Amino acid sequence: MNDETAVVQLSNLLEWSKEKVRDISQPPWAFYQYMKLTETAEAILKGMASTLPTPVDLLKSERHLGNGLRLSVDNDRPENVQHHSDIVEVNLPM
Repeated sequence: MNDETAVVQLSNLLEWSKEKVRDISQPPWAFYQYMKLTETAEAILKGMASTLPTPVDLLKSERHLGNGLRLSVDNDRPENVQHHSDIVEVNLPM
């Protein structure tokens, strides 16, 4: 399921739950459950809307894409530098 489909489905769920809240023939316990469902659907939709990239955000990210960190070889290092040894000699008592 893509984001657009999820938004449509959640919007439909939100409208359905709002209709159920307005329906006075529902028992009192159901009213509270539908209210929780309405609040949850609204929160999810708001969260999804805040994380979806806008066209402006996409353009900004494309411009900054080439300015990230890069690995490179240090060709200016002198040849007489000692390399770090992975083996450490330890003198043990006899």
